[in-house]
Formats: sequence, C-alpha cells, structure tokens
Amino acid sequence: PRLPIFLTIPHSGETVPTEALWLKSVSPEVLLTDVDRFVDQLYRDTASALPVPALMTSVHRYVADLNRYPDDVDVDGVEGASARSGEFAKGFHWVLTTQGQKLMQKPISAQLHAQLVREYHDGFHAEVERKVHALRGKFGADATIYHLDCHSMPSTGTAAHADAGKRRPDVVISDFNGKSASARFKDAVIAAFDQV
Repeated sequence: PRLPIFLTIPHSGETVPTEALWLKSVSPEVLLTDVDRFVDQLYRDTASALPVPALMTSVHRYVADLNRYPDDVDVDGVEGASARSGEFAKGFHWVLTTQGQKLMQKPISAQLHAQLVREYHDGFHAEVERKVHALRGKFGADATIYHLDCHSMPSTGTAAHADAGKRRPDVVISDFNGKSASARFKDAVIAAFDQV
C-alpha cells in the first residue's frame, strides 16, 4: 500500500455456520434484512487496484456482529447473561432484526457464545491488529494508521429508524462524535466524496 490505510467490511457476510442452529429455520428473505449486501463487491476491485488492504468477512452478522463487543448480549441471547431482556436485541448475537422479526426462540448456551467469540470475533480483530502492525512496519512505528469501516444502509429510513420515511444521503461519514477519528481525517474523507 502507498498510504497507511486499510478497510474493514464486517457486515456483508451471508454465511450461517452449522453451529448457528437457531438461524436454520429463518427464511432467506429475513436473513437478508440487515446484511450490508454487496458492499464487499463494491470495494473489492478498487481496494485491490490501489492497493489498499481490505478485511472482508463471510460470517453473518446475526451469528456474530463483529462491530459489537462480545459482552453485548442479554438474557434473550445467551444463557446466564447479566443484561436484562431486550437490552441487546441487536447485540453481538441478534435476537431481533431491525424490522422486529424474531431470530432467537431461546438463548444459546454460554459455551456456544464463547465458541462463536473465539471463532469469529477474536479472529477478525486479530486480523485487524495484523493489518495495523504491517502498516506500522512499512510506514513507521509512530505512523498514523487510517481505517475505514464500510457499511450500507437503506436509502430511506424505515419504521424502525428515527428518520422513518425520510430520504437519506448517498454517503454518510461518521467519526462517532469525534471518538473514532480526528476531525482532519473525517474532513479529508468528506472532501474526497465532494469531488466525486
């Protein structure tokens, strides 16, 4: 890579592994409700051509949402969880879709939860760390590493969103209220899209 930057695309995966038995009876249409479908394909060729390292996952976010903490589970999702019912309906394991369809009829065991964390969350985040380490090896230990976490969303807010019925912008840039990126980086990304 010519710049200390990499991409992650954590929600395009559609693979439901065999151990996710609770999703086996869910219809294909419902399984697609919250997938960032084709975002991996949207970025793949450009990332390869630049080149920019990109981490794309195959596991379905209902099984293990890689943008959530493993502790983001409640009693509806994992047996023995400390969070009350409904607190993490869209947590590490999704109990409900954004449209309110029930995905879990009963919580999974703590052992299965731990297995899914090891297999999917830990592997994904270890790979993120490897990408950061490789970029620091190339650009220097003190280099600022830039990371774009790429997603999609409905073009119009649905009934499940605060902006229900409203048309949304084509591109949304977020820095998590100044917590996940510097203002300089955020402004540079916005400026790049303004030129398109």
